Amino acid sequence: FNFDKNIPFNVYFNYVEGLTNGSDVEISGIKVGEVTNINLLNNQVLVSGFIDKTYDIPEDSIAIIRSNGIFGKKTLLIEPGFGDIMLKNNYVFINSKDSYSIDMFLRYLNNLNE
Repeated sequence: FNFDKNIPFNVYFNYVEGLTNGSDVEISGIKVGEVTNINLLNNQVLVSGFIDKTYDIPEDSIAIIRSNGIFGKKTLLIEPGFGDIMLKNNYVFINSKDSYSIDMFLRYLNNLNE
């Protein structure tokens, strides 16, 4: 990706297992960007990166961490909303959905049985 043609983004999650620097950012299965930084900040995970500025992102879009299959690599999926288009200087996603692993699911089921 050419960084001159990209817009930085930020989104907060509670849990991002499997997402790494270099993970793809996709809209409808098309790569539109890349994750460049993952940091813990105020008990949340701040994910940052770049999105190609040729793509319009509605302000009510949802950032979702998605897995390709049960054990596949993680991508950051942008589910477009229907609101006004975000200004093309820095995308800040207000809405996000965390990544939950099989391990977390099994621990949850185990707790139900106790």
